[in-house]
Amino acid sequence: MNWDDFDSLPPHQKALLAETVPEVKALARREERREILLAKIKLASFEKPNIPAHLTEGRATAQKIAELESLYEWVVSGHDSSTWRTK
Repeated sequence: MNWDDFDSLPPHQKALLAETVPEVKALARREERREILLAKIKLASFEKPNIPAHLTEGRATAQKIAELESLYEWVVSGHDSSTWRTK
């Protein structure tokens, strides 16, 4: 099984695997963290946020999580999300 196969599984099967396989558990935690950050950015920006597609598509990585955290900090500090740039 590769990660693309995992991404295509129904949520209940992903959850079952996440409980039993350490690598899948870590992936599930990153995906959950990304979803939480995306929701927080949407709430904090008051308008449709400008979130780069590479942060919302595919598997979550530590780099994507770090970029989303940076974007969230940018938005909550009063800046428009469309002016944020990744470093």
